[in-house]
Amino acid sequence: MIFYFYLKDIDAYEVDHVGIELALLNAAVREAIRASRETVAEIVLLGEAVDGRTFENADGHGAILRTVVFRGSLGIDKPADSRNAPVSSSVSARDKL
Repeated sequence: MIFYFYLKDIDAYEVDHVGIELALLNAAVREAIRASRETVAEIVLLGEAVDGRTFENADGHGAILRTVVFRGSLGIDKPADSRNAPVSSSVSARDKL
């Protein structure tokens, strides 16, 4: 399945028109977390704020399946329950992995 990674910022929204072929949604989430960490490193080096930036994982129809929050991907604000990931879901319980 092709997953798209939309970059949402405080001032902008960038739509991914290419996407990446991955087998499962959780692989797309892992890729979004990895990419957000790389992007955060670049943002910090430029002295910019990280807050408010997210990657939205979308399917081929543009439906947002998961949202990865950049700040959450760093593990800075880890909740006591480590099962909670820096991800929010836009799919029903039936569609979860």
